[in-house]
Amino acid sequence: MISKDTFPKLFTEIDASIRHHYWFLNEEDVCYSIGEHTARKGYQHSTTNQLISNFKKLIDRQANAEWRYKQQAISAAAEAF
Repeated sequence: MISKDTFPKLFTEIDASIRHHYWFLNEEDVCYSIGEHTARKGYQHSTTNQLISNFKKLIDRQANAEWRYKQQAISAAAEAF
């Protein structure tokens, strides 16, 4: 479950100072992020990693008890926006 206390509440603009981390963005792109995903660290690494892991659950998991975590991730992402 995603804790509302630990999920970021503000958007961060991807500006010139950090754009080099996002090679796929052009200088003209206006982009914001919420949370920071750390690749290959797993869901236990951070709240954002947990949210993304749960959000990415495939439809074939719908019959399993873990599906509620996907639904919670969708709700948490919607509330953040």
